[in-house]
Amino acid sequence: MIKLISYNCLINKVQKTIDNVCSVAGKNLTDLLKECFNDNQEIVDWFYKPNKSYLFNGKSPFEYCKEGNADKLEAALINLATGNFGS
Repeated sequence: MIKLISYNCLINKVQKTIDNVCSVAGKNLTDLLKECFNDNQEIVDWFYKPNKSYLFNGKSPFEYCKEGNADKLEAALINLATGNFGS
């Protein structure tokens, strides 16, 4: 619970821009997100919003990346983009 609260405080203080997404997620993941979404604002909105999918377990992609899981997020997005749901 304490960790969740600290992340929520951190998210609220972060300037939510595509540049900040890139600084947290890395260039490769950000480039992949640009291929998956229509525009930068959609990326930013998605990146900071909590997600209830099995991958994020209620965390935002931002939180997931801050925990060192950007590589797992990138792999999941590649699997979704290629239709490879079995990996």
